[in-house]
Amino acid sequence: MLARYLLVAHALLITYASLHPFQGWHDRGADLLAFLEPTMPKFVTAFDVGINFIAYIPLGFLMVGAMCPLRRVAGAALLAFAASALLSGTMEAIQTLLPNRVSSHLDFAMNSAGGLAGALLGIWIAPRLVENEALRRLRLTWFHPDSRTDLGLVIVALWLLAQLNPETLMFGTGSLRGILQAVPATLHPAEVFIGVEALVSATHLVAAGLFIGTLVQPRRSTWMIVGIVVATAIILRATAFATLFSPENAFRWATSGAIQGLIAGITILVMLTHLRASIRLATACLFLMFGTALVNVVPGNPYTANALQVWYPGHFLNFNGLTGFVSSLWPFAALGYLIFAAVAAREEDLKG
Repeated sequence: MLARYLLVAHALLITYASLHPFQGWHDRGADLLAFLEPTMPKFVTAFDVGINFIAYIPLGFLMVGAMCPLRRVAGAALLAFAASALLSGTMEAIQTLLPNRVSSHLDFAMNSAGGLAGALLGIWIAPRLVENEALRRLRLTWFHPDSRTDLGLVIVALWLLAQLNPETLMFGTGSLRGILQAVPATLHPAEVFIGVEALVSATHLVAAGLFIGTLVQPRRSTWMIVGIVVATAIILRATAFATLFSPENAFRWATSGAIQGLIAGITILVMLTHLRASIRLATACLFLMFGTALVNVVPGNPYTANALQVWYPGHFLNFNGLTGFVSSLWPFAALGYLIFAAVAAREEDLKG
């Protein structure tokens, strides 16, 4: 089930990235299949070609993995290639209605080629992963064996993806400022914004840590898994800053507020180590709701906004929109999962 959940998530992310920012829809009278005409776009870069190819590799790979062992790998690969081409063609056709997007046969060809490459990679690797007893034992040893946990692991992966957005506070997710009326970025003493970031970072770290803890087997070290995930999030954030800004800015996110929040969040998580599973679920929900409300009501940091003004996102504009979208929706997806898990746990207790 994990491969299927990941497949759905990746397909939705591709759809969002392809149609971002969902503004200016307009029928220009052009044929929706005009992108198939062999006319080269005016501006083509190696980066665009590479991204169009790479983005569809996981799609083809996951599609083969999702169909194993239900179908023979050769048939699964053919279906994966066809589905990748269909999704790409649909996105290119819809982009014809967006004035700020340019659809072309080159994008379609590279997307389809990426899907095919992923499918061929899936023929080689996917059956080995599905049939690998060591990986299966590792999965069952550390995490609950049900398919619900697979969905939870996908939500954790999306939390890691959200850390790549440079516009959010450390670990801060759930900001709806783009939809709701934003809080004015009033100038306050720097200490105010240090405290705000520390509070937001700590609250969201505790919420994410408790969420991860609900997926781990009771007899295993929950905080080893939490530590690995948090360390991965920090590495991804540093990588994002180094890539989107410059290598010397890799740790620009490590403000005094972020560091204080990191320390406070870890301390609180250690104090909550011995909570029962049902209490952990409820506490995770409370921290998620409080953290999401908090990130939407605290004053915007004008210093961060000013720093981002000098950042020219260029090719990363759509990717930044994607990570921002994931960051905004993550707490709501996690909260829905926790409520569903709590209901299921309650029903199991009643049956027991």
